[in-house]
Amino acid sequence: MSKQPTKTQLEKIIRELEREKMVFDEAAGKGEERYRTIFECTGNATILIAEDTTILLANSNFASLTGYTREEMEGKMSWTVFIVSEDLSVMKEYHAKRRVRPDLAPDSYAFRLRTRTGDIRDILLTVALVILDEDVSLLKSHLKMTITIVGHTDSLGDPAYNQKLSEDRASAVMQYFIQKGITADRMKALGKGKSVPIADNKTEAGRAQNRRIEIQFTDPEPDVICK
Repeated sequence: MSKQPTKTQLEKIIRELEREKMVFDEAAGKGEERYRTIFECTGNATILIAEDTTILLANSNFASLTGYTREEMEGKMSWTVFIVSEDLSVMKEYHAKRRVRPDLAPDSYAFRLRTRTGDIRDILLTVALVILDEDVSLLKSHLKMTITIVGHTDSLGDPAYNQKLSEDRASAVMQYFIQKGITADRMKALGKGKSVPIADNKTEAGRAQNRRIEIQFTDPEPDVICK
C-alpha cells in the first residue's frame, strides 16, 4: 500500500451529490426559471448516492480513482467500502447529520480512500447539495407547482438493470425532497432507462451525459411546463 503524497492527489474532489443547472428561457412575463438538472462528467471524481449510502451514479473519473467499473458500483456498492476504517465512523456521522440539517456537517473535509488494489489515497471531499435545496425553495414558494423526476442511464448493460437503476436514481431524489418537507403527492419519480439519450452512446463523453437525472417543473397557474 502506498499513500499518494502529491498536491495533485490531495486536490482530487469527490462530490457526493452534484448536478449542473442548465438555465433556459424565462417564461414570458412570469419571471419563472425554466431549467433541468443533469448529472454529468465535471472533470472531478463524482458520485450520486442514496440515503442508504448506495452509489447510484458514478462518473468515469471516480471509476479511475477507485479501480472499479461503473457497472460494478452503480446500484450495488456503498461508498463506505472505499473509506479506511479510521475515517469511516466520522464520515457516516456526517452523512446522517447532513440529511437532518446540512449545516450540521462540513461541506468539505479530507479523508483517506482505499482503492481496489489496496492503495490509500488522501482525498479532499466536497459535498454539494445546493441545487436540490434551490429546488426545494422554489417548490415551497409555489405551492401549486409539481415536479416529475426522471432518471436516465447510458446504453451499456442489461436493459432491465438499466431500467431499475434509472428508477432508483429518480426515487433517491424524490426521497430527498420528502425529507425537506415537500409532500409526495406533488411529485412523480420515473425511470426511462436508456431510452432517451441526449448524446452519442458510442463515446464515453456521450455516455456520461446520458447518465443523468432531469427535474421537470409544472406550474398550473401560468400553464407552462418548465424543463
